[in-house]
Amino acid sequence: MIPIEVNIWAVLVAAVAHMVIGFVWYSPAFFGKVWISLTGFNVETPEGQVAWEERQKSMSKTWILTVLGALIMAYALAYFMGMFFVETVTDALQIGFIAWLGFIATTSFINTLFTGKSKKLWAIDNCYPLVSMLVMSVIIVLWQ
Repeated sequence: MIPIEVNIWAVLVAAVAHMVIGFVWYSPAFFGKVWISLTGFNVETPEGQVAWEERQKSMSKTWILTVLGALIMAYALAYFMGMFFVETVTDALQIGFIAWLGFIATTSFINTLFTGKSKKLWAIDNCYPLVSMLVMSVIIVLWQ
């Protein structure tokens, strides 16, 4: 097997891009309000306020694990791109799309079918990693 070189700086920048896209994606200006209503989470009710306060207590752990997940995703994407000798933006976009479609979209859609969650919620939650994977792919290929 050929050793694969992964540019750690590209991975770090791609992971940061993933996080920034997530902040924007789930902000009230984009899909945040719709996402909250589809999840049934309502901070305006007393029960919702208590649930929100409980979530806030574990938020630092959530963010640490989110950053770790972003780093793993960016590293894996860079590794796959190295395996396939991706050198162009077009090829990078293809790898990002196929990785999303083959691993993220299918698995999460099956979970959505079995849990009975909204397809609209699935679309919001899964178009974010699609956009993110495409942006990360471009960052990684341009950083070679």
